[in-house]
Amino acid sequence: MMRKRIVFVFLLCCLSALSVEAQDAKKAIRDHYAAIKEMLDLYAQLEADGVQYPVNECYKVKVIQNYPGTGRHEEDVSLYYGEVEGSDELFPAHWLEYVSSSYNFADSKYYQEFLFDNKGYITFIYALNPSVEDSKDYEFRFYFNKGKLFDVLVKSRKMGEKEFSQEYTGKTLPAKYHSYYQLYADDLAKYGRLFEAIDGATHH
Repeated sequence: MMRKRIVFVFLLCCLSALSVEAQDAKKAIRDHYAAIKEMLDLYAQLEADGVQYPVNECYKVKVIQNYPGTGRHEEDVSLYYGEVEGSDELFPAHWLEYVSSSYNFADSKYYQEFLFDNKGYITFIYALNPSVEDSKDYEFRFYFNKGKLFDVLVKSRKMGEKEFSQEYTGKTLPAKYHSYYQLYADDLAKYGRLFEAIDGATHH
């Protein structure tokens, strides 16, 4: 009986430590995200005021296509990067820090954000995803620690409504959301390749 109690207490301590680690990781992610948003707002204000320097360095890609059955399709991708510490001072190496993407299919509008740490790990994904099948708009938030998913928040609203309500929160991803998550994982890889291609071709 005493051995079982010791094992039980040990497991409780492990779970408590993991919970604290997850909370610390989530706070760090939120602080990093808030800093990125504050920086973007600042540069947007500087640009609106006609300030020429400093500039918010990033790569921007715009795609315009005509899709059969849905017509005009536009996709805007912004890739923001940081400088690798200790690299060449004049031409420092870059690491992908934040990606925003907005696009449409017919009248449906989609939006995504991807946040990375300076080691290249994905830390956060936000996605606004309309679903014609469910007649809903979904909001997804995925939190990662060293690239591993540890927290999920899903909100939804009926199309045409303004406010979202919480649909799911937990440490694992329910099967009903797997197809959405796979889309974001595919886009994550795609934007990583896009950054490497542009940065490698323009930065020396």
